[in-house]
Amino acid sequence: MTAGAIPYYSELIAHDSLGLSDPVLAHEKIPLGRGITGHEKMDLWRIDALSPDLILINGFGPGANIEHEINKARHQRHRVGSLLQLLFYRHFAEFYRPRILTAETTRILFLVKLSAIPLVQDQFKPLDFNFSP
Repeated sequence: MTAGAIPYYSELIAHDSLGLSDPVLAHEKIPLGRGITGHEKMDLWRIDALSPDLILINGFGPGANIEHEINKARHQRHRVGSLLQLLFYRHFAEFYRPRILTAETTRILFLVKLSAIPLVQDQFKPLDFNFSP
């Protein structure tokens, strides 16, 4: 799933947390080689400052073990660039809850702001997994 597919088809206002379309992050000078290639400009504090209602974490194809991917991210928190890491930051855990949206054969993991849960509760299902930071 590409970064622009969900904003394009949903017509939602979107922010790219990896810096491809964010004018601040795109021009930020950072040392490379410390994280996942192409994801090194992810800025948790910028995401927090924008206070989005939904944060798209990752899409998973059929048969993917989401719990395994979350556990892998839990043990790789020192690496920069995985939005799965947001699940383990206390600040995000205080204001957001993980939810799954199923679209055809893909399951998409989101963090949903507590105040927005009533707006999406019919489409987004709770993630049945203990992700405590």
